[in-house]
Amino acid sequence: MANPVIVARAAALQSNMEDGNGLDATRVKAVFYALYFGGEAPNIEKFLDCFVTYEERTRTVPVEGSDPPTEVEETYTVAVPVTDINKVYEAIAAKLGTTIPDDLPANVDSVYSLVKNGYPSLPEGGGFEGADVPFVGADGFCSPVGANWRSIVTSEFGGRIDPITGKRDGHTGMDLAVPAGTPVRAALGGTVTTATYHSSYGYYVMVDHGNGLATLYAHNSRLMVKVGQTVEVGTVVSLSGSTGRSTGPHLHFEVRVNGQRTNPRDYLP
Repeated sequence: MANPVIVARAAALQSNMEDGNGLDATRVKAVFYALYFGGEAPNIEKFLDCFVTYEERTRTVPVEGSDPPTEVEETYTVAVPVTDINKVYEAIAAKLGTTIPDDLPANVDSVYSLVKNGYPSLPEGGGFEGADVPFVGADGFCSPVGANWRSIVTSEFGGRIDPITGKRDGHTGMDLAVPAGTPVRAALGGTVTTATYHSSYGYYVMVDHGNGLATLYAHNSRLMVKVGQTVEVGTVVSLSGSTGRSTGPHLHFEVRVNGQRTNPRDYLP
């Protein structure tokens, strides 16, 4: 999409739009990458034209030099973005003779999410409902895995039977069963103090929120932040997994107050 022809043509299309419309540049990039990466690029103007339709409209304009001033009606053409992505695929197939593979929508969604959010979208049937957007309570505290976290709690804070040893032991946080790769979000804004691997926690992140409050996110498959990085509430800090001392994909979530672990239920929205 850095191709100057694409940039120039896209700018021309944008300037020919009205009603506050515009192209979703990230979506255009995702479709282009998913279809043509590693292969022969298409005619750029024809490709971009697949994302718009054209309408003829009328307007009145002043007649230059007329005295007294007069106006005439003229016809002009505007570009209108195509909102149905399937119509875009149909246009690409028809105008460019490109075969649209069955997995294109999934590939486009994955590239789109990677470019826009920093992590790929989950395959169909994967993920956890509601985890794709932040869920923030009235007090500003964000669930790390979306609005439906209550339905996936597999282990509460406090005493429990250790799933590995079978012995009764304390549990320092709350376990939330989510598929590997689910985006994990910062509960509050703050500074990343830890982003590393631990033999028990696996890949984990800790965020200092100030005033003695910190949160921890463990057993991840991938870390999305670095130590010293400032994050906002809802920022994706990691992708869930089953690293470290874990029996399956889940998020181990801790809330700490002045270094003391406390029940996350007292904070979750």
